[in-house]
This record gives sequence, structure tokens and C-alpha cells, in this order.
Amino acid sequence: MEFNFITFSGNGEPTLYPQFAEVVEEVANLRNKYRPQLKVALLSNSTGLVRQDVRESLSKIDYPVLKLDAGTEIKFEEVNRSAAGVNFSDILDSLSSVEDFFIQTVLIDGIPSNATAEDLIAYVQKINQVQPKEVRIYSIDRPVPNRKISLVAKKRLEEIAIWVDQESGGKIRAVYLQ
Repeated sequence: MEFNFITFSGNGEPTLYPQFAEVVEEVANLRNKYRPQLKVALLSNSTGLVRQDVRESLSKIDYPVLKLDAGTEIKFEEVNRSAAGVNFSDILDSLSSVEDFFIQTVLIDGIPSNATAEDLIAYVQKINQVQPKEVRIYSIDRPVPNRKISLVAKKRLEEIAIWVDQESGGKIRAVYLQ
């Protein structure tokens, strides 16, 4: 069987596993020994980055894709409905302390929305603060439990990507189903 990536993801946040750093180390060692052409990826909501060992383990991951869905604490809470103890400023501090990562952001319209001009201005400030290699924005593409929210249309997503790219001086891509 051919594949290109070993990806840490799943039904839950992989970086919350207590031995996450040790697992990454072992997977990287096995990959280097048996399949050095494979890339290791991480899909994370960024909450585990508050742990030093998790941040350090990112250097062994070729494609760390970390979430940042808002530019303010209030919007972060509205959009992510995070668990007790998850703090927006801790996530920002953690993202600011790592290098060579990608940001993935879901944009939604409705109640709540994180795609208004005010939201996007605050978001760009945070992108400029954390300095990712690339930002990928997308919108929902399947039904969600909250019927008050809706997807950001493809054309609007592309417009946002162009604006954020200009304001952040960075690499941004709008990602959506064809």
C-alpha cells in the first residue's frame, strides 16, 4: 500500500495525549528507518501547545497544521465553544513560540460569525503576531448542529484570502470543495 503521510489527527485532540511527544519521537524514528520519504503531519486545534514537550515535538513533524479560528477571546469562545481551562491568550502565546507551522481557520457566517470586517481585522493582527508559514482558510462543507450558522461562499472566501494576504504579507490560501 502506498501513502505519503503519517498524520496525527482523529476524533479528539491528538496533542492532549499525555505521551504525545514520546509517540511523535517514536513515529519519527520508525519513519526515518523504514520509510524516510514519508512526511509526518499533525492536525491540531492548538490546545495542547501549552505544554512545552508538545511544542518541542513539532520540530519532528513536517506539516504541523494548527487551528486559529478567531482574532479575539470573545470570538474564539463563540466559535470554538472550548472546554474549561482552554484560554485564547495561552494558545496565542504558544503559537508565537513555535516556528514552521501552518494555520488552518474555519470561517462561518450567521450567529456566531467570524467573517465580518471587524473579526477579520482582529484575526489579521493575530496572524501577524504568530507568523505561520502559510494560512489556509475554509468554511463548513457539511451540516453542523448549529442551524444559525452557514458557510462562507467560495467567492467571499477567495476575497477574504486576498485581503488577508495583503494585510499580513503572508501566504494564504482559500480551500474549499470543488
